[in-house]
Amino acid sequence: MRFGFWDQEKYFKRTALLNNVPQLRWVTIERTGTPDKRLYPIVPALIDALTKPLTKEEMYAGKYVPEKPARYIFEGTYDEAIEFFNAAEHVDSADADINIYTDGSPIIPPTEEKVAKMLTGTSLKPDTVVTDAKGNPVRFSRYETVTVEKVATIGVMAGCKPEYMPVLLAIAEMGGGSTNCPGTSSSVGTVYIVDGPIAQQIGLSSRHQFLDYGNRANVSLAKAARLMTINFGGCIAGIQRTDAGNPL
Repeated sequence: MRFGFWDQEKYFKRTALLNNVPQLRWVTIERTGTPDKRLYPIVPALIDALTKPLTKEEMYAGKYVPEKPARYIFEGTYDEAIEFFNAAEHVDSADADINIYTDGSPIIPPTEEKVAKMLTGTSLKPDTVVTDAKGNPVRFSRYETVTVEKVATIGVMAGCKPEYMPVLLAIAEMGGGSTNCPGTSSSVGTVYIVDGPIAQQIGLSSRHQFLDYGNRANVSLAKAARLMTINFGGCIAGIQRTDAGNPL
């Protein structure tokens, strides 16, 4: 059983699901107000949630296995693809429409040809599962594994060049910043440090104003990391518990 604010319910229920608890008992508490209006009214609901016998669904014992994502999620014209990836849904906790597949900024539709070109930046096969340094499949916060082709797809969407693939794969190997969707009242973000010859080879800006805009490698790789967080990890408003968020 868990109690929390109304805008946290989706986050905690999904977290419970990923930890093999498909039916989480939830009691909502208001964010503001005096104790007699916030706390006292939920006491009966808390007692009921703690003492009521478990249902068959709540007694489920097993590992949650998400459905295998389809290779294609959309087929249509180029302009239709742009509209598709701009799809948004209203999120009550944000009191706004939030994009489902992107960070809200324009993306490049990942056509078959563009993804194939991006894959020329690596010798790995498209269906190779991304693994960590120990050879274990990287599992994102959705408990999904991803392939090299999916990383290349994200690279296309973010505007990366094929030669950025080694860095894109390194970001994915770290979980793309989404192995745990941030849960804090602060504004947090993930920092990636690229070292070695690859940094110069792909033209990363690393001196004056290196955190500023204007450099394609810096900006597109940062965007790719955000898109991994969204598409691989499912860290979107309503799931991601960061109250203020982060524009970076």
